[in-house]
Amino acid sequence: MKRLLLVLVLCLPALRAAGPVTHVILSERYFLYETSFRAERSEFLRGTLFPDIRSMAAIPRTATHEQGVSLATIKTQTPFIAGKKFHSYVDEERERFIAQVGILRYVTLRFHIPRPYGDTFLKLVEDEILYSGLNTVSITPALLQLSNEEQASSIPFATVIKYHFFLSAYLSVPPHKTLENVTALKRGFYTVPYDMTVVWKDRLAAGAQDPRIRQYVMNLLHHFDTAFQASSGKNNLVLSK
Repeated sequence: MKRLLLVLVLCLPALRAAGPVTHVILSERYFLYETSFRAERSEFLRGTLFPDIRSMAAIPRTATHEQGVSLATIKTQTPFIAGKKFHSYVDEERERFIAQVGILRYVTLRFHIPRPYGDTFLKLVEDEILYSGLNTVSITPALLQLSNEEQASSIPFATVIKYHFFLSAYLSVPPHKTLENVTALKRGFYTVPYDMTVVWKDRLAAGAQDPRIRQYVMNLLHHFDTAFQASSGKNNLVLSK
């Protein structure tokens, strides 16, 4: 199992893309406002998680991610395609928010993270903070099935199956456990060298407890809640937890 988790780690998205936990959490928050896809949650969830298969499939990011996606556009799609577009929307909107609040600079300086790895560390901290709110009961059944769009894609069937399995493994434990498993194999985490990954085990816990980072994550959720509310036209705003 640890070796399988290692393969997953090597295939996680780089740059400022949100992590799998964050993508799932934001999907669930979207459903609190938008009723269009509630009955097809599993399809939407598979679509939301699908774009980052690009790392495992060794294809360009542009092959699975779009630019300029709006929430209004998402509503007009089939559940899987809507989820896929939602993924791109989240990545772009999150990157804008990060630049706006300047959290990446704080993270790299506060935890002595070399700049090339700051994005990955922030992604992990977000997933670590949000993991307690993850509903694994709904995720597991969704990843045990394939959507027609996945099977019809140009990505090999075996790769899609493998990606589902590795996602299930990553989402089954909080990120700090994944780091423990990876360092036990004496391997690095994605592009992060092994010696730095060992240090990250402790820094990840500290990052997840850091008041400023926790506030940033709560503000990030509120930012998306506000966008979801505006798109749905509802007056009730879900309080960030």
